[in-house]
Amino acid sequence: MGRLKNIIALVIFICLSSALHAQATATVTGVVTDPSGSVIPDATAVLSNPSMGTDYTTTTNTAGSYRFTSIPPGPGYTLVISRSGFNSFKVENIYVNVANVVSRNATLTPGTQVEVSVSAAGQGVTLNTEDATLGNNLQVQKLDELPIQNRTSPAILFRLQPGTTLTGEVTGARYDQNYVSVDTLDVNDLATGQFGAITANAPVDSVQEFRGTVAGSTANTGLGGGGQFVLVTRSGTNNWHGQANLYHRDNSTTANDWFNNLAGIRAPKLVRNQFGGSVGGPILHDKAFFFFDYTASRIAAGAATVRKVPLPSYRSGLVSYINDNPNCDKSSRQNTTPGCISQLTAAQVRNVDPAGIGESPALFNLYNSRYPAVNDVTYGDGVNTGGFRFNAPNSDNLNIFVGRVDYNLTDKIRLWGRGTVSRENAVNAVQQFPGDPDATDFIDRSYAYVGGIDWQVSSNKFNQFTYGSTVQDYNFTQPTNKLGIDQLNFSTGSITFLDRPYSSPINAQGRHVPIPQIYDNFTWSVGRHSITFGGMFKWIKNSSYSILDYNDLGIGIGGNLGGLTASFRPTNVQSSVTARSTYDNALVAALGRISNAALTFNYGIDGSALPQPSGSQREYQSYQTQVFASDSWKATPHLTLTYGLGYQYYSVPYEIHGFETAQNTLFFNDYIAQRVQQSQAGNTAADGLPFLTYQLGGAHNNGPALYHRDPLNFSPKVAFAWNPKFDEKTVFNGGAGVVYDRTVINAVQYQQDQYSYLFQQSLQDNFGTRDPLVSLTSDPRLDSLPTFTAPPTPRPPFTPFVDGGIPNGLIDGQFNQMIDPNLKTPYSIMANLGFQHEFPGSTILKVSWVGRFGRRLLAQADANQVIEFPDKASGQLLGDAMGNVTKQLRANADPRNLPAQGWFENQIPPGYGATQTYEDDNGVTHNYPNNTSWIADNLQTYIARGDFADTVQQLSPFLGNNVGMASQFAGNNVFTSKGFSTYNGLLVTVQKNLTQGLQFDANYTWSHSIDNTSLAGNQQAIGGYGFICDVLRPRLCRANSDFDTTHYINADATYSLPFGRGRTYGANMPWLLDEMVGGWDLSNIVSWHTGVAFSTVSSAFVAGYANNAPAIFTGDSSDIQRKVHKTQGGTLTLFADPQRAVGAFEGPIGFQIGPRNSLRGPQYFNLDTGLAKTFTLMPERGLKLKFRGDAFNILNHPNFAAPGNNSSYDDITLPSNFGQLTSMANSTGGRGSSARVVQISARFEF
Repeated sequence: MGRLKNIIALVIFICLSSALHAQATATVTGVVTDPSGSVIPDATAVLSNPSMGTDYTTTTNTAGSYRFTSIPPGPGYTLVISRSGFNSFKVENIYVNVANVVSRNATLTPGTQVEVSVSAAGQGVTLNTEDATLGNNLQVQKLDELPIQNRTSPAILFRLQPGTTLTGEVTGARYDQNYVSVDTLDVNDLATGQFGAITANAPVDSVQEFRGTVAGSTANTGLGGGGQFVLVTRSGTNNWHGQANLYHRDNSTTANDWFNNLAGIRAPKLVRNQFGGSVGGPILHDKAFFFFDYTASRIAAGAATVRKVPLPSYRSGLVSYINDNPNCDKSSRQNTTPGCISQLTAAQVRNVDPAGIGESPALFNLYNSRYPAVNDVTYGDGVNTGGFRFNAPNSDNLNIFVGRVDYNLTDKIRLWGRGTVSRENAVNAVQQFPGDPDATDFIDRSYAYVGGIDWQVSSNKFNQFTYGSTVQDYNFTQPTNKLGIDQLNFSTGSITFLDRPYSSPINAQGRHVPIPQIYDNFTWSVGRHSITFGGMFKWIKNSSYSILDYNDLGIGIGGNLGGLTASFRPTNVQSSVTARSTYDNALVAALGRISNAALTFNYGIDGSALPQPSGSQREYQSYQTQVFASDSWKATPHLTLTYGLGYQYYSVPYEIHGFETAQNTLFFNDYIAQRVQQSQAGNTAADGLPFLTYQLGGAHNNGPALYHRDPLNFSPKVAFAWNPKFDEKTVFNGGAGVVYDRTVINAVQYQQDQYSYLFQQSLQDNFGTRDPLVSLTSDPRLDSLPTFTAPPTPRPPFTPFVDGGIPNGLIDGQFNQMIDPNLKTPYSIMANLGFQHEFPGSTILKVSWVGRFGRRLLAQADANQVIEFPDKASGQLLGDAMGNVTKQLRANADPRNLPAQGWFENQIPPGYGATQTYEDDNGVTHNYPNNTSWIADNLQTYIARGDFADTVQQLSPFLGNNVGMASQFAGNNVFTSKGFSTYNGLLVTVQKNLTQGLQFDANYTWSHSIDNTSLAGNQQAIGGYGFICDVLRPRLCRANSDFDTTHYINADATYSLPFGRGRTYGANMPWLLDEMVGGWDLSNIVSWHTGVAFSTVSSAFVAGYANNAPAIFTGDSSDIQRKVHKTQGGTLTLFADPQRAVGAFEGPIGFQIGPRNSLRGPQYFNLDTGLAKTFTLMPERGLKLKFRGDAFNILNHPNFAAPGNNSSYDDITLPSNFGQLTSMANSTGGRGSSARVVQISARFEF
């Protein structure tokens, strides 16, 4: 009985399920009129495709409208319309675009003897008289003729849509919200959401065409709120067709990277061969057909790489610093102002070391044995570090197999199936230094299969059913592990002093993710209505492993030591914070001090500690469901209304073996409200805030879910298309609706595994104190490493970083990540309004406004951010006290003798500072006059920068519980639904159908995108970048999106030169002459955009312990004028005057920070060009031999990446680096350098 119920439920679901998001079919529609313009009902319309042995029949309704739905896309269709008393009307060579509506109106003239026949060849683009969707189709001819670097995927052409950025954001949606389907099958990478990533691949030569939709989506939009890209695999026909190809490029046809030229480094090795072939044809004439494609790629390449390494002086034991000679400042470097650089010898370093040990022999042996010599003195801080540039091996071997079979079971039922297998071995991260193994290798063993039944139930009913699965099988292996369990890094927080000596083996990982999918699409034409309803169902099991359980040890400044004091510095060190910080980093690193240890330990299902590095294996189960109903109503012959309602449901993922924990005590909004209340009350009790406690969770443990279900995701849609009778060459259309994102599931699984506590604990062991004397005397050093052991087996319920009821995570610098139990599915309200007009010459203009208003977007916020705390005795606020001292230090006040700030005097034990001593420049010991001076002197680097959170954390041992920050954690990153965005864009497209050998699509976008954080849902906010900047002051975070670009132009064009047989000039020329001057074709892809927005940072963490605050702009717009040029020191800079630019900013003051993304990077321009020559060998059999050359970035125009996203080149505390351009913008080729590449190819077609 139970089995029968399951079968019945499945049948009901199939009958009620469909989803146009994956629709691999198309629609042909039109209105039939007589010469007076009156509609003609009951006319017979027959659509046929002789090459596939298919035909479809319908009749016009009372509005004179006919409609064919769910038609297999492709070329070669013929439409015949007839009615008693009228001459028949015939249209040949119709190209039916996938996921599109082809409009073919007809005028029948009275009579019975004449058939009016026209050709639609080359008329692939028509006015959209059906709905308000915006986007372009690219047909098979374009895929063959446009210059495409990577033949293994057409994803590069996804960018040829209006409203689309080079990095993949579509009309304001984050790049991970795009949805790609191949033959209805979901092929997206759920783990990363990379733009254009197609699981198992879809080679260009296997694709019939694709459709992109960027706005105006209908009720059956796919899972994801961004662009919708529908691809269809080629089919066999009654005619044999195929091709064999070879595409080649090497160093002789490739220009060098701009930065390699600057450093005098030769171009990286490059030998890239892409080759393969395809064949398709009949198995049984008019009944069965097959198609097979093999695509391969072999790349032996090099990648331009730069590492930060010790300068010769530093590796020899000299610690350099910027002195206070005349004309020396914080930007001085060895290569530009050598007179401004002084040095300490190894003996002097030993004298400074309070432990009397001096420089670490183990560390300097590592410097001299592992690090290569500097070859780029413009990189690094220029005082102790420089750059080493080299070309690292970057190989890739790929094989892709695609096969498809179609079978016409009857004249009403068509069966089809497609399978794809991908096999790839590639370098994912290059070696650390020459001669090393690859840092990470990528191994792909993905595959996909899908089968379908297309059933024309009757002349007005059609059903398409598919079942299939995309199976992602990725492994990221890391073969290098020279250091064992204890790895080394030189990160001091926001600054990396040196790159690692060896590439890190931490986070080797892999995933096996099958996505089975049932999909059905039922369409019913009733009178003037075309009703579609149905849905889709997926059940996803994400099996993964990761190896994180190592000990990652930081060397140098860090941990609880934020910097040195004056007694440890030379008396002639330059007075700027940057100069002091540069010296502190170099000196403390030279001692081999271990600043912190990031420790990760795994536990078995029984709670037993596992040996490092054992890794972890997890299997998560989740489900995705979508159902909808929609109607396209031909209200009049000239007005079509489309409306419908969709519904999406994403289940909460759970770990099927029970490796899952959950907390249900901390709701983000409630917790922040409790913190505000506790702070305003001045409550310092240990239990003044609720503790975060973990228990076993998930379905296997009968425990709570990771977050609450969100079952009410309804998405209404409405649109109109008005083709006025007075001008049938014009269409006005518009629409509005709701679209849902799919980021929630992607984001939670990885962080759940890292911070489960019961099965994996990641601890931050910070060494030292803020007192450098204590730290340098007692902290562990590289030459005497301690042994790290796993904490005791945790038992649920587990309260991390609370001992005896006293929270200690803030003091120890412990971080946490968690999910807000109230997490919701993100959504956007979208609207668009515009018009289309067809001009003579088969040219169509499309102009539309598009708006997107994102709500409940996935955003990461620090629940432990600093909150204002009053001092009741003085009435002073924490922010005022911090701000006052910051201003005084920036005014060069003596930190050892500052006026007392009431907050510091009362919240720190009164009089404590007066018990502490310091030595003046003459070695005389003094007591500090007050708490304020003691704090300012010992935390000078933090406070001068305005680094609020680090200051509070350093003071936490002296403060009451939960003062300024909650005491259980130092940082508590929460996945919330507090993101929002606004996008407004003017999208203009001009499309010219093929006439006189010319065809083009040109898109222009003028837009503005605003949000409070732009980070994609599957990325972790790290290194101070990506968080909501302040959850209590949301207006501070509202600014230009990271991807905001004001003007965008992209275009593609193909042109057959008008010479040769069958063309304008020399149409009848002799065959031999035609072989020389005929058959030439030219093609282009062009992209241009203005600068991308980017932020400054200040190395000051204000609202959160991990949130690097933007700097405050205090200058004039002329100070930040852009002019890309080389400086006298040989660096490349964005600004006309880099010193004026950095001087126009200052760090935060109290809670005051600067705006996000207030600056703009360089403009971008790229032109790809192809030139092809076709030799027609046997015209009657279609045998052709094509030779072509493609030049990508033919002008070799350097496109530089903006110095943003929390790099050291947007940091105002590093003035010599500020505004430097050090890397190239994202190449449209997707791999390797963006310098010019010329590719030559040969292609045999039949």
